[in-house]
Amino acid sequence: MKKFLVIILSLLILPSVFAQDDDPLTVNDLYTWSHILYFPQQIEFELLGKRRESVIETLTLTIDYDNVEPVTIELEPEIGIPTGAGTLYKYMWVIPDDILPPLFSTIRYRWNITTTSGQDVIALDNFPFEDTRITWIRSDDMASRVDIYHAQNQVDPDDIRTGIQDTYDLLFANSDNNQTYKLLIYPDSVPVGCAVNEDNAPIIIIEENSEPEEIECDLNLVNRIFSEGDFILFDQTGVSSIQQSLIELFVELYYIDIWGDTDVPAWFLSGLQRFYDPRPDSGALVIAQQRQRSDDLLTLDQLANEPSDENLRDIWDAQSTGLVLYIADTIGVDNLIDFANNLSDAETFEDAYEDATGTNLDLLLLSWQDWLFRSSTEDDYLYHPYLSDTATPTITPTATNTPTATYTPSLTPDVTSTLRPTFTPIPPTATITPLPAQSFSVQDTETPPTPVTQTTEQPIITNDEDFVTRAAIGGSVILLLLIVLFFVLRQR
Repeated sequence: MKKFLVIILSLLILPSVFAQDDDPLTVNDLYTWSHILYFPQQIEFELLGKRRESVIETLTLTIDYDNVEPVTIELEPEIGIPTGAGTLYKYMWVIPDDILPPLFSTIRYRWNITTTSGQDVIALDNFPFEDTRITWIRSDDMASRVDIYHAQNQVDPDDIRTGIQDTYDLLFANSDNNQTYKLLIYPDSVPVGCAVNEDNAPIIIIEENSEPEEIECDLNLVNRIFSEGDFILFDQTGVSSIQQSLIELFVELYYIDIWGDTDVPAWFLSGLQRFYDPRPDSGALVIAQQRQRSDDLLTLDQLANEPSDENLRDIWDAQSTGLVLYIADTIGVDNLIDFANNLSDAETFEDAYEDATGTNLDLLLLSWQDWLFRSSTEDDYLYHPYLSDTATPTITPTATNTPTATYTPSLTPDVTSTLRPTFTPIPPTATITPLPAQSFSVQDTETPPTPVTQTTEQPIITNDEDFVTRAAIGGSVILLLLIVLFFVLRQR
């Protein structure tokens, strides 16, 4: 009887033994996959088959991101390279010019694999499209004014917003503007968009085995990516400079929109930009007084356009600032703002000026020169329009704040003009399309990232040949035990 019980227990244990040897294989058991983004122009995809069950019969790579049709590439299994870890499949994808991914958008890709044993396998991953030399942080503005993308631990976004809030509110409080501006701030030490070699030429370093390869980095693509994303680019992290540049940009966009096709002299726009800056430029008065004493001031015709000669920039800025302050002192701040807001109603700037001041524009320069040396002029040069709760206060002296702005964006993007570690900033277009409100911190992906483990949509794969072999052996053992059991019972 004891022999009979031993045999029965053996029969019960055998199925569980075979089941333990039959653990299913997941996609991660068979393959690992990764990518390297060589911003801005190409991406290398890698797939490693780690077991003999992962031998590939057909292989496709599908790349997908917002607003484009998925791109599917069929690859020949013969491209596989035997390595000590398995068979490696690599594909370098050059991003087509006509379907550039938006900056910071998500690129998704999928490997579709059919093995020689007939199994269909899918491997998925995704990553952000960004300059991978930097760990980017996105700071969203709760008031939807300015979203800031910056390198980790480089700037304080709240400091930047604090310095521009009054100007933004004053300009746009009574307008239909609902744009969210996007700032992209590069660290001082990182060349914008591309690395540079010893000759200051833009390059991408391709990590191929142990010998890196340099290829040319396409600055035109960098330019397009930033511009099409409506990013305001800064290639330094000085908060004061960024604030001044943003104020100038806000004023320019606001007035260009309401002036339309009206021909407005450049000095007036520049003067308004200084007028709205809460950090008055007292140095402009000194420059203007010195040049007036030496009879070396610019004429209104020379002031009508920004100077191409940088040697004239200081006096051009000083006169532009002073002329607008003089108009405000003469007709009042309320009337200055009305004059600026209603320029499009007049046929010419000269007509609008005469209607607002009661004098001819030709007399402006002479009258301003007399005003330069009045006892109250120094206080007037310290004025800014945020001295009371109203949008149009009268000119009142205020404390001196030393300006530190050194950076002025233009409305024409240009990264390619100077190939050096810092580039000419790229401004936005007049129409801004904000990204969805969210916060993220993206890690550097300069080296191949650790493959994402798929835990939900993985096919379960088993080795059919091993299973059949084990089943046959198990069946033979069971049959033998049944025969032994039959003879034992028969003897009893």
